[in-house]
Amino acid sequence: QDVGDTIMVVPENAVPAEPMARKQLLFDGSRKPLFWLLLRNLGLMIITLGIYRFWAKTRVRQFFWRHTNFLDEPLEYLGTGAELFVGFLIAIVVLVPLGAVYSLLQFFFIGQPFWVSMAVDAVYYTVILFLVQIAIHRMRRYRLTRTSWRGVRFGLDGSSLRYALISFGYGLLTMVTLWLAYPWLRVATLKYFFNNARFGSS
Repeated sequence: QDVGDTIMVVPENAVPAEPMARKQLLFDGSRKPLFWLLLRNLGLMIITLGIYRFWAKTRVRQFFWRHTNFLDEPLEYLGTGAELFVGFLIAIVVLVPLGAVYSLLQFFFIGQPFWVSMAVDAVYYTVILFLVQIAIHRMRRYRLTRTSWRGVRFGLDGSSLRYALISFGYGLLTMVTLWLAYPWLRVATLKYFFNNARFGSS
């Protein structure tokens, strides 16, 4: 060997080390505690007429997060049921007036040509689909900002509006091409998501 090379002597009876890749990510949760958690959530949801579902979802996420270990350190979920409940109320505030306007327009256009009703439907469902894409980006941002590892939070930058435009544009292309452009839709949306995701400031 050349001068400067390092020579490592390994004993013949040494046990090969387990590859690091097998230890990096591990889920150590079990079914029994999860079953009782889901059963308790179901009971509380029945008692509260479904209102507890936001807190139930939080409890389930906390279970999965704390049993997911990366490099022997568990993830931590910092979200609360109250935050999910407030988000639901905000969605209701947006969707209820939109639905009311749609119903009002349908009433006014009774007796009009069929294409007028179709145009109103097209505009309404287009707006709904666009809002859904905004909600998806904001949902991912919420989950990341409420997830931490070793005390450092994840995050998601970028614009929900920009994500919706990308997703909606490629979605239209996918429909026009009879789903042939779907792979490009997936790549474009995931690329925008991962390019804006961060851990701490990195």
